[in-house]
Amino acid sequence: REIVLVFFGDKWLASAEILRIMGITQCFRSAMTTLDQIPLSLGKSKKYLFIGLINNMFSIIGIIIGLKWGGIGVASGYLAATVIAFFPCTYLCLKGTNIHFIDFFKSTFKAIIMCLILILLYLTIKVFLNHLNEFIVFVTGAFSLFSIIIWIIINRKRYDKKFIF
Repeated sequence: REIVLVFFGDKWLASAEILRIMGITQCFRSAMTTLDQIPLSLGKSKKYLFIGLINNMFSIIGIIIGLKWGGIGVASGYLAATVIAFFPCTYLCLKGTNIHFIDFFKSTFKAIIMCLILILLYLTIKVFLNHLNEFIVFVTGAFSLFSIIIWIIINRKRYDKKFIF
């Protein structure tokens, strides 16, 4: 909400919920984009095409179902379709390789934890600073998130040894 108000103004406030839903969707899409490169890198372009067709089929169905509820419905349908498609597409991407889902999860575990920490920080800032101007909330949140990310990058090597799987 604050990002939309700061960058686009009041006229675009209705799109804030859609952007929030699409942000969650992008978390799954990022993982899927990484995974669907596996068949392609192994020279299995037909498998890559098939996974893309399944993924797009789910997306189209989710969008069509969501049309009844407008923009938020379309975004929610797309999110639901993405989450549902994630599991069969992940299975197909990893099938026939030495990579197992648990390996993928282990390699992304730190990023997932980082995202959860940042979400909790954002919600905490939003709750305690909600009475302030949207711009102040946005700047405070952005500065806090940026500071944590920089701190993690600087201290990454020290903590990598503690989180070896």
